[in-house]
Formats: sequence, structure tokens, C-alpha cells
Amino acid sequence: MDSSYRGTNARDNAFIVIWYEKSGISVPFMQCTSEYPKQSFFRKIFGLSEELRIDSYNVEIGTGEKIYRKVVNTKEEIKNLFKNFYETGNIPDISDWEDTGIL
Repeated sequence: MDSSYRGTNARDNAFIVIWYEKSGISVPFMQCTSEYPKQSFFRKIFGLSEELRIDSYNVEIGTGEKIYRKVVNTKEEIKNLFKNFYETGNIPDISDWEDTGIL
């Protein structure tokens, strides 16, 4: 996820996704992508190089009814979330996650 070859902006970045399929229905799922800092005006127009910097990671969970989002600051927390989801197939406690409004 931290490789500059995988993109350095919201349009061009990498995702990690895990989903389960039961009886042909793909629910739930969990995905994660890096959150990059906004480029300054001068860096955009002059193409000034900037080392790859990641501010945080966006993790989303689809429950089959809604999609929830949480900003995660460390890779360790992402690893734990994905490991638990992969091993159990159960979504974590999302009571404090943001409801994206996407059904």
C-alpha cells in the first residue's frame, strides 16, 4: 500500500479488499486505501517532486445494508482489523464508525 508505483492520489491508488460470498451473495466486505495529503497549488502546476507520504488509511466495511468508514492511523491497526475479519468472517464492532450513507 505504501509503494509509489501503486499511485499517490485518491484517483490512482491501491485498494486491499476482502469479501465473503454466501449463496452467491457477496457480503460482508472490508477494504482499505491510503489517504495522501493534498498537493499544494505550486506542486501541482510545476510538478515539484514530493516524497511519498501517507497521512492515514481509510477502512470501509460493507454489511450488505450500508457501508461504514473509519480513518486508521497505523498499519498495525489495519493488520489487526483485516486479520480478524479474514480469520472469522465477522465484521468488527462498527458502532463508532462513520455511516457513509451508501446503501
